[in-house]
Amino acid sequence: MLPFLSLAGVEQFAWVHAADLRSRDMAEDIVQQLPQGMELALFADIEQAVTWLQKNGADYRSGCAALARSAEAEARLAQFVHILSEQLHEPEVAG
Repeated sequence: MLPFLSLAGVEQFAWVHAADLRSRDMAEDIVQQLPQGMELALFADIEQAVTWLQKNGADYRSGCAALARSAEAEARLAQFVHILSEQLHEPEVAG
C-alpha cells in the first residue's frame, strides 16, 4: 500500500515505529524500497511525528489541493483501490 500513497496525493508521511531497534531497522529497510517523491520521516514518538507534520505540512487553506495525475497513474490508483476494496470486503474464512 505504501507505494500507492504518492499516487493518491500524499506528499508527506510520518511513520511512527515501535521504540525497539529491530522495528526501526525494519521501517528503514521498507522506506529505502519505496519510490522517491514523497517526504517520509521515521519517528519513535508520536508527539515528534505530529510536530514534524505540523511544521512541514503544506498549507491548504482551501481544502485539498488538486493533484494532476497522468491517465496511467489514475488507472493504477483506481486498480489498487478496487483490489483493496475487494480484499476488505472478502468474508473471513474460519480456521
